[in-house]
Amino acid sequence: MERSKEFIITEKFAFHLLRHLTSTSKPYKASLMESGVTDEQIKSSLSTPGSKFSSEIITAPEDLLKLMERCKKFEIKNISNGFASFHFEFNFVIGNEGIAKLVELSPEVSKGITREDRNGIIVNVVRMRELPDTTKMEVIVNDTNEIITAFPGRFAPPLPYPHFRSRDRVKYSEFWEQHVFIERIIR
Repeated sequence: MERSKEFIITEKFAFHLLRHLTSTSKPYKASLMESGVTDEQIKSSLSTPGSKFSSEIITAPEDLLKLMERCKKFEIKNISNGFASFHFEFNFVIGNEGIAKLVELSPEVSKGITREDRNGIIVNVVRMRELPDTTKMEVIVNDTNEIITAFPGRFAPPLPYPHFRSRDRVKYSEFWEQHVFIERIIR
């Protein structure tokens, strides 16, 4: 897929991608540190709960572009405010999914759901020993094709922060009321 050549990786995204990785390549880590990111910030971002790419698939932003090129078929969905989601599906596992629909959880797992604050937004969270594997990936871009975020798993809108338009906040709130973050229990 040649389309990935059109995507722009910014310094901001390069740092944000850490949230969806389990480890980094040495050059990527060195590049982040040269731009002023501390080792502590890198470790903290890597430990953020949520969807994670397999360390055998992605350890740096360039790996994301290579993975996108491997996918011959993808769908594009306009979100709002000029943002679009590129949905990719592969024939191999690319990582773990960090969200699920509440209705997909077993009654036993559902009993463990808690409501927690994530940067001022209350969300559903459940802890499990293993996160579900996924062959899907979402890449969100703005109207200039800068990658805003990329993560393994199904589409998930942003949390409904106050800076979003009212109708978008309502839509995002409805989504998050019906979904749950899955966090891995560290043994």
